[in-house]
This record gives sequence, C-alpha cells and structure tokens, in this order.
Amino acid sequence: MKRTDIKFKTGWLFVFVLLFREAFALSMVADSLSNSDSLPNPSYLTLDVSYTNNNIVNNNLAGANIAALFADVTFYHKSGFYAGFMPTNYFNAAELSYDLDWSLGYSKFFNSGFYVDANYLNHSYRGDSALMGIDYRHAVSLSLNYSRQNWYLFTDATTTFGASQNYMFDAGLGYYASFDALFTKNDNLTLFPMLSLGFGSDYWLFDGLTLTEQAQIKILFRNEGFAWNTFDWHTTNLILPITYYLGNISASFTYLYAMPTSKYKALSWQNQSAFMFSLGYMLNF
Repeated sequence: MKRTDIKFKTGWLFVFVLLFREAFALSMVADSLSNSDSLPNPSYLTLDVSYTNNNIVNNNLAGANIAALFADVTFYHKSGFYAGFMPTNYFNAAELSYDLDWSLGYSKFFNSGFYVDANYLNHSYRGDSALMGIDYRHAVSLSLNYSRQNWYLFTDATTTFGASQNYMFDAGLGYYASFDALFTKNDNLTLFPMLSLGFGSDYWLFDGLTLTEQAQIKILFRNEGFAWNTFDWHTTNLILPITYYLGNISASFTYLYAMPTSKYKALSWQNQSAFMFSLGYMLNF
C-alpha cells in the first residue's frame, strides 16, 4: 500500500466520524427543541455506546473495513454548559488504535427557533498511523441551527489545530418526525432525515508526506484541473437517524451515504455507505 493511498483512506475515516457525531448531536437538539415547551430544563448526564461498520471503498484499497466502537459520557448543566469524554476504539488495525477526546462547550436555545452551540475539543490518537485521519490536537466548533415546523436548517464550522490548521464547514436541511406511545405510553420513535454539504480545507492531505509524495498529489490535481491548498467542496451527504426511546433508554440506527466531489474522486474516493448502531441512557438531576 502506498503512503498516499493511506492518506486517501483516512480522509474518509475522518469525514465519517465527523458526520456520525454531527448526526447524533443534531438528533438530540431536535428532540430537545420539539419538547422544550412540555419538559423542564434539568441538568442531565448522557451515557452512549455506538458501533459503526465504516466500510470504506477505495479503488486502490479494494475495500477496507475500519469498524469502530464509540463511547460518549457527557454532563449537560441546566445553565447550558457541558463537558464530555469520548473514547473511540478502531478495529482491524495493525495495533491497538484509539482516540481519546475531551470536550467543553456551551449551548443555548432561543424561543425564536434558533439554537447555538460553541465547543472546544481536545483530541489525542494512539495506534496504527494508517487510521490517524487528520493529525490534530485541538479543535473549536460553532454551530447555528434554526427550526420551524419540524424543519431544521443547520450549519457547523470547525477549525482543527495540529500538523496543519484546517477548516471544515457543513450546512444542511433536515425534517424531524416524532411518534409517541407506539407500544407503551412511555415510548417514542423519531425520524430525522438530513441532507448536508461538506466543505473543508485540504492542507491535511500533505501532513506527514515526503516532498516527493506531496509533489505526486499536486501533479495529480494539476493534471485533473484541480487546485490544492484550498478550501473547497468535499462531499454531499444523506443521513437518516432512527431513534426509539423507552423512558430514559434509547436505541438508534443511523444510515449514512456520502458522495465525494470530483476533486476527491481523483484521489480514488468513491461513494460510501455506512451505518451506526447506538445505545444510550439519560440520567436527569
């Protein structure tokens, strides 16, 4: 496997992790907004465990199953501040490979339908270098969402600080549907299909590469008519989270289909599909 092929693969891995976490966060936001009039505003702790198959298809790699197990323990204070710990373990790696992420943030709901979230993430990775993804230590994010009659407009901007400074931006539209008392008077089923566009810088493509390897990528882009060291359109994403709640327990299934733009198809990225299954528990205070 060439070093540049490894970089192409880990780019997809980073995109998938980002999209799955974004889908999880947006589902929680939509559920909170839809129940904001009927529920109190307590502090609460969420415990979630998720598995994703993350089956990556690449012309050069002939398919690479990079399954992962996520955990998320986050405390949300009623003031709007929250703190979380999010470890991730990657399977099928050459050695034990994992992320350890810590987050601090603040979120605010407005009666007008707006929701704002600001977040800091401390990220560390240990293990197989082929699964590292973007090499960064710190990230800051700002999200702005607007809801009206179950429709949700959402934007999310992220800056990562590491081997290179990179910028990501996602924007999309979703529709939230909720169905109560399906099997018991305490249960609820939600559907939240979303369509989003992903943009970002491409500086991370060259992190850790030799000058020769960097030149190979630049020549490839030039021959295909693309620029490099730019901020541009990465992917179009279809996301469908389905969540079942029974009291404070939840189970969700999320399907993701991501389509890269022509620039990243030149790097052998192909249309990708993946799923994530999650179990969660919410403890109110």
